[in-house]
Amino acid sequence: MNRYDNVFLIGRRAADEKIGPEDLFTAQLAWLLRFDQELARAWAGHLTGENCEGHVDVLHWPYEGPDQPDMVLDLNGRLRVICEHKVESGLGDDQVARYLALAQREESRLDLPHRVALVTKNLTGIPDGCLGDLRYLRPADKRHFQWELLYEMLKSCPGSCTAEMRSLRKQFAEYMRLLSLDPAPLLPHLELLFADTQIPEARRQRQAFQRLWGPTRAFFEGLETRPKSPV
Repeated sequence: MNRYDNVFLIGRRAADEKIGPEDLFTAQLAWLLRFDQELARAWAGHLTGENCEGHVDVLHWPYEGPDQPDMVLDLNGRLRVICEHKVESGLGDDQVARYLALAQREESRLDLPHRVALVTKNLTGIPDGCLGDLRYLRPADKRHFQWELLYEMLKSCPGSCTAEMRSLRKQFAEYMRLLSLDPAPLLPHLELLFADTQIPEARRQRQAFQRLWGPTRAFFEGLETRPKSPV
């Protein structure tokens, strides 16, 4: 049995194996995608930029060796997407490069195209060499995917979504919000304040914020102590 098949065993395995919130989140997401194929196709389509049809299988550790991605999406036996998920932790040393190498090896071994997608909470620096790899999937405007789009997908159920699936999506969206994986209520440029410092624009944004922080704080503290005008 695939370890994602039984939702009632996921929590037990989490306790027995003492897995962290990242692996637990992946296991629960995998269960949802296995049983909500409409959502699975929509999510796979977002990652690949293609119109996904047919069955999407969710695989756990299908490869041999030390490099084991969090999840692999098999798109009807014609394409596999190696997915690396980040909730609280950062990237390991050369992690994206290692998964790209894994994708290349497995593509040759299985004669099946492979791609790699990274999904994180915050913006993270990605080496330019990985960005230029044709197997690396990314949005047009960012270096990697973020969880906020999956959250939006869960919130906007299509008319074909059954009442049961709508309820499951709502509950998973609440779970994502608990993990702070919902869209941050910040202006887009402020989001860079919390991004990886490897991103040059993030470093510039923090330096600018640091210069302005003192005067800004003094200004608002002054508002609190300033005598109020009579009404």
